[in-house]
Amino acid sequence: MTLSVRAGTQAMPVALGWHPWFRKPDRIEFDPAAIYPRDGEGIGVRPTVAPTPGPWDDCFVNTREVVVHRGGQHLRLSSDCDHWVVYDETAHSTCIEPQTGPADAFNLAPRVLEPGQSLQAWFRMEWR
Repeated sequence: MTLSVRAGTQAMPVALGWHPWFRKPDRIEFDPAAIYPRDGEGIGVRPTVAPTPGPWDDCFVNTREVVVHRGGQHLRLSSDCDHWVVYDETAHSTCIEPQTGPADAFNLAPRVLEPGQSLQAWFRMEWR
């Protein structure tokens, strides 16, 4: 899958990403480089720190593929996005979201497209 956005005649803030949900996996292979710790209201803040064990409702810095294991099946997730949000606090499902920036990107890592500029990102899901 590919997403792209182009600024028209005015500059604009931008962040792209996907929001797929999966039935609760048996396990996920996920080895992020860092996590955005959450403040008292649950919002990710800087600086990033070493990843903590789940369950998660967190944003991670990650450039590696993620593998979802369930019932003997393996789903490999890969993207050129360098941020991934993982939400696995529910008993029945898990959300694994590649994004071009962190949650709350407009405050933590604002990206602005100038008129005519574009941003593109890709996300691949492959059964093994």
